[in-house]
Amino acid sequence: MKTIITLIITSVVSISCFLPQSFPLPVDEVKPLIKKDYYPEVLDLIKNAEKSIYLVMYAVQLRGRDENDKVNTLIEELIEAKRRRVKVKVILETSGKEEWGEYVSEINEEVKRVLQNKGIQVYFDDVKNTTHVKLLVVDDLVTVIGSHNWTHAAFIRNNESSVKVTSRPVAQKYISYFYSIKR
Repeated sequence: MKTIITLIITSVVSISCFLPQSFPLPVDEVKPLIKKDYYPEVLDLIKNAEKSIYLVMYAVQLRGRDENDKVNTLIEELIEAKRRRVKVKVILETSGKEEWGEYVSEINEEVKRVLQNKGIQVYFDDVKNTTHVKLLVVDDLVTVIGSHNWTHAAFIRNNESSVKVTSRPVAQKYISYFYSIKR
């Protein structure tokens, strides 16, 4: 019996040497950002950005530009990063005329105006595609990706989950993805 088990384990290990790695890109750190963990982590990344910020977001909802609102704070920090000469580029979803898509387009249009008025490059995706991505890449090193939109509901009420990945190769992959959807 021991011989059969040893043979099976040896076979599985031998075969696995020829399979592709689960994570083909090197990663320094992975940190889960569950529910309310997301906001302080992202705020800190934006505040400390030195070189670049790439943001792709399905929905960004400003609520009356209240300085205590978390979304407003993130927007203000993007503007402050631009003032510090950090390259800030944003892609937002724009949708067709279906009910939910029209709402997302409307709230994102407001954010686009606010950011562009401060000199930040903001793009809409192609109206033929839904860009349901929630992605942030900072300083070509840290990538945050997951389910968090920049909305009050995502930061306060919803069950959301994202992940922070520290890895230059992963960040570069997502920066390339950013440029692939920018129109």
